[in-house]
Amino acid sequence: MAGYGDLRVPFGEKNGRLYTPDEVDQGKACGCHCPSCQSPLIANRPKVKRNYFSHHRAKECPGGYETALHRMGKQIIEDAAYVWLPSKSFHFRAHVAEDVYISEDLVFEPHRTELIDVVSEQMAEIWRPDLTANLKNGSTVYIEIKVSHEVGEPKAGALDNLMEIDLATVSPEEVRDLDALREIVLRTAPRHWYRCSLYDDLPRVHAARKRLEDRLPAAKAKFVAEREAKEKRELEKLRYEENKERQRELYAPDVEKAFRMQSEEAQTKLHQQMEEKCAPAIRQELARLHSAGHALPDRLPFGTGVRLKGDWIVRCHYSLWQMFVLEHFIINAPVGHHLTVRTVVDAVRSRFGYIKWMDRLATMKLEGKKKGRKRGTWYADTGVWFLTESENQAIKTPYFLMLQYLRRLCDWPYSLLTETGEGYRFTIISNRPHARYLEYQGAETRAKQQSEALRRAIKREAEMIETQDAKAILDKLEAEQCEAEAEARRLDRNLEIAEGLYRRGVSKGYICNRCHVLMEQLDAMKCVECGSHAVQSRELSKEYYESYPFRLRTMPKMK
Repeated sequence: MAGYGDLRVPFGEKNGRLYTPDEVDQGKACGCHCPSCQSPLIANRPKVKRNYFSHHRAKECPGGYETALHRMGKQIIEDAAYVWLPSKSFHFRAHVAEDVYISEDLVFEPHRTELIDVVSEQMAEIWRPDLTANLKNGSTVYIEIKVSHEVGEPKAGALDNLMEIDLATVSPEEVRDLDALREIVLRTAPRHWYRCSLYDDLPRVHAARKRLEDRLPAAKAKFVAEREAKEKRELEKLRYEENKERQRELYAPDVEKAFRMQSEEAQTKLHQQMEEKCAPAIRQELARLHSAGHALPDRLPFGTGVRLKGDWIVRCHYSLWQMFVLEHFIINAPVGHHLTVRTVVDAVRSRFGYIKWMDRLATMKLEGKKKGRKRGTWYADTGVWFLTESENQAIKTPYFLMLQYLRRLCDWPYSLLTETGEGYRFTIISNRPHARYLEYQGAETRAKQQSEALRRAIKREAEMIETQDAKAILDKLEAEQCEAEAEARRLDRNLEIAEGLYRRGVSKGYICNRCHVLMEQLDAMKCVECGSHAVQSRELSKEYYESYPFRLRTMPKMK
């Protein structure tokens, strides 16, 4: 209940009714008594304060305010013969199946209703509600006025259509204003039902129940359909997993071999075996190319002997098949001639063949990608749907191997090809690899001479430093020089690759955040140069190509 301050008795009782101090005579002539203790009251009318009641020759009783407000609440309703009923909510629920239900909600908002024969403190069974009133439809409602004590549980459960109006939060200012108090009691004060059957037989209630009953068959049908769909999905998933396991079992030995061949040790061992097996053929091919002026007698032709990822899948040493490709497709072809990756793949298969078990896996991987692209599924970028991502990555395809090799021949220092347009087509820009080698050797010789001259200058400078740190300084300067040379070679190679991409008109690609090289494609989501996963896609516009040299030289050095 809100604090009532100096308002001890807000209303005085006279002839069974309550009055405010403004409605009666002044002083003892008011003829009023305290509604709680029945002691005489005095109606005080000071000049500065508001009018108020006080006890005459008696102590202020503690229950005067509460009893007066409680009785005035009842009197207001009796006089008005109407009241605003609380809202009433219905929540109907019907069982569909298992733990699934459907519901229908209905709310009757608060509304004014007229009261007939309002009686105070009339017995109802063994209970005495504050007010008892009849409605126009013959129903009886019971009204309780709460000031500090709410209705007890037994009474609340026993009386039907029992509502409570809560005046506990009414302020003394609102109590003094009788018009405001009437509005609060009749309409705006919080109110609620304990029990209520007034609305049970109304058409709106029956209509809500009927709507729920009408929805039930459709809800049950939906539940059955969803359950069947779920069971179907689970069955399809089970069949998918079973099929996946069957397919994996068929190719498990080959996949296991592919995993073992990912180790450097296994690849080195296979390369040694192939080198011993192919040594006579390599010597014979080298002698023939030397006699034709395409190679030196003591070293492989320029552009061969290049290590590539998956170069072990051909059934010969990688230097042998690379000499075949170099001679057949570049040396023996005119400048400006076009070739495709597929042509090279088929020629190497015809001449040397690929390891059978890996060729089977590679064919299956390519078919998986084709089907994935056609169906728009996730394995379009992966390959074999029943293998994991790491298992797919272990499969090395002849197509990707030859694509690597041809692109390597596009790059510095070989610069024999250029990739043109889309579809992995290449154009010959030089069919004289030995001439390229001589150019490269000349450039290397000049670089070495410059480097040696710089080292000698550094050494002379270090010799002039007569300190205990002379050797440390020399070592540091030489290390910095080596690092600078390596960085310069990396920058030159990156610029050569970027120039090749620009000539081919590549407008979308990737950049490695470690070595900063531009790429058109990735190798298993990794940089094709340094193997780093730190790659980002890039729009390769003309402006980007033009600013790339500056960007490259301002980027952090590769660690």
